[in-house]
Amino acid sequence: GAMCEALILSLLPAVASGASYTSTLIGTSWRVRLDIGLERGSWMPKNIKGWGGSGARVVVSALVDFEAELANEAEELVGPRSQTRVLNARGGGKIVTFDGEQAVDFTSGGWCVQRPLGAQAGSDEGLLRFWLDCPSGCARGDVVVPQGERIFFSTGVWDDAQGVRQLCEKKAMTEERLRGGEAGDSAGKDEDRSSSGFALSLPGAAFRRQVAQQEALTALRSRRAYYESWAGLEEGWEAIPAKQ
Repeated sequence: GAMCEALILSLLPAVASGASYTSTLIGTSWRVRLDIGLERGSWMPKNIKGWGGSGARVVVSALVDFEAELANEAEELVGPRSQTRVLNARGGGKIVTFDGEQAVDFTSGGWCVQRPLGAQAGSDEGLLRFWLDCPSGCARGDVVVPQGERIFFSTGVWDDAQGVRQLCEKKAMTEERLRGGEAGDSAGKDEDRSSSGFALSLPGAAFRRQVAQQEALTALRSRRAYYESWAGLEEGWEAIPAKQ
């Protein structure tokens, strides 16, 4: 389990650079929102008695840059050293506690996009993993992040320009097919109610047709929900993070 849920809120527009690496994350800046607290299924209560039991949350943001430079260290949870690049921390935030405002600082970490062996960046979703260190630590009630704690993040990502364009095209195609299918489904129901044609004289013909139409529509709606899970897809961002 994990002790926190980290949400990626926004990808700030920037021009990707670094010809030696294809990821369009390079040269971009992100504002990351951390929502720290006890999550269902977490191992935290078993290891730190009472941690987060009150339901308190620590919510704070950090501004980070995805650099092309290779990092000086690597983390097994993030990726191999040869593919781990610098994640530059440019700013932290503040939280309000019972003792007043508390500044929360972050220092630079590393990032890596992982894909299954043989997967292509242009046609396969990647897994973006990165870390930041929190030298200041922070606490709100029984939710405590110790000073110097290393915080890990993970989210799905499309980080290839061609892949993002293909994703946009597939989303538009799915929405068009869904609109046509829903219109046809509505017209078909009206026809079934009013027609006395040969097709309706066959046992269950109308029912079987409606079932097939509903199955097709369900598949299209599921596909649309998948595309809608990618933040910024309609804004044309170069790299697209998954909504969490």
